[in-house]
Amino acid sequence: GKHELKVVAWDPTEDGPQPHGKQWRDKGSDRLIAPEGMWYTSVTGIWQTVWLEAVPEKFYIESVHLTPSIKSRSVRAKVETVAPGGGMPYVKMTAYDEHGIVGFGSGWSGDEVALKFNENHIPRLWSPDSPFLYNLTVSLHLSGRGEIVDQVESYFAMREVSLGRAGEAVQFHLNGEPLFQYGVLDQGWWPDGLYTPPSEDALAFDILKAKEFGFNLIRKHAKVESDRFYHLCDRLGMLVWQDMPSSTGIYMWSPDGAHDFVEGDKVPEAASGFLAELRGVMHSLYSHPSVVGWIPFNEGWGQFDTVDIFAWMQRYDPQRLVWVSGGNDFGIGAAFDRHVYPGPSFVRLEECRASVLGEFGGNGFAIPEHSWRSSADEGGAGGDNYDTFLDWGYAQVRTLKELEGHYQRQMTVLDGLVKQGLSAAIFTQLTDVESESNGLMTYDRKVMKLDPEVMKSFHGALYRSGSEAKQGLHEFGLHPSEGSKCPWEE
Repeated sequence: GKHELKVVAWDPTEDGPQPHGKQWRDKGSDRLIAPEGMWYTSVTGIWQTVWLEAVPEKFYIESVHLTPSIKSRSVRAKVETVAPGGGMPYVKMTAYDEHGIVGFGSGWSGDEVALKFNENHIPRLWSPDSPFLYNLTVSLHLSGRGEIVDQVESYFAMREVSLGRAGEAVQFHLNGEPLFQYGVLDQGWWPDGLYTPPSEDALAFDILKAKEFGFNLIRKHAKVESDRFYHLCDRLGMLVWQDMPSSTGIYMWSPDGAHDFVEGDKVPEAASGFLAELRGVMHSLYSHPSVVGWIPFNEGWGQFDTVDIFAWMQRYDPQRLVWVSGGNDFGIGAAFDRHVYPGPSFVRLEECRASVLGEFGGNGFAIPEHSWRSSADEGGAGGDNYDTFLDWGYAQVRTLKELEGHYQRQMTVLDGLVKQGLSAAIFTQLTDVESESNGLMTYDRKVMKLDPEVMKSFHGALYRSGSEAKQGLHEFGLHPSEGSKCPWEE
């Protein structure tokens, strides 16, 4: 017979306890963190694709979590299955490259299953410059010799992220080598769909433009995208720092660190809801090689129980790095991260944590024919608080040539900071968003404000400086303890 399936979403935005990121309905609220221009129109309805998957009636694969190990030439898999009476079906995993089978593993689904590469196969590593993906088949059996009762196809990459040293400086490492991570802040907003991109091609367009500009990283800011976005980053070769969208809460933050070791509080319902959604984000994105870092809190927005949440995140996903961006810093995590606008500026070096410039730039330049307009501008009822923020940006210039010169000067300063031990930096931002005119592209993605080839030439020096060993850092305040080791060095 016919069946009707209803999918319903209820979202009170800032009036509810749930994470809502940069969405805000009431721009006149006294709870809104100034300036109003950095908060955007809230989304109504279901904005992301809802997937419906046909599975066998009794035995099927529910999820697969993959953790690569370059040293052991293997991939550890946790395969969650559904079986009557809590049974434990048998799992077989086969890895392929373009030439055929290169690895195999098997075991009972209740245990961790190890896929090992063939002895004559040298694992190919994933990086932004060479985003190689292995194809993977996972099959389910009632016993080691039983027939297939369910099968899924996926992929994985041999990629590891860690802290390490380049001379005296603590750096982010990719596959055991220092890599300066230079990224762009990506809000993930669209003029015609807000949270919803017009197509998958539109998602790919943004990622490819970021690569053309010479970035190797996207910081996905206060939003979690459709799974297709992360698949595209895996395939195209783009590192991702994933923010956890914030929820409404007490706001205590200062860019100079005056509120370090300070946090707010959450009612039990909000606290448990935040953790449940944080776990859902980490669970769903766990196997994407492009995702290399988790940022649970940004600038103290709704920050609470920092020490306990960090400890839980590092247990749940020990293969990635975790830190807070811009404050409020608690002396824990993989990085000491500051936001400086317009910047760039020096960020304190530490003995056991990487130094990160989590946001800078925000260079504002509005192109009127491609700027977002409020309802008042279009003859609507008016009263839109965005009117006064049409040209909002941190560093205003008068021409696109001035914008290029300003950015070049910023890159010269940034290169000096990289030579002094800076491990990563994020430029604000990829596109204009509503009243913010500080994007490298206009909100409609039709105008590139800076020439991608010119930008890429500026960035080459950053990556070269990032790969070099840093010495003599006592001049910049770093005084390593004699003979001491960091926890990640033991």
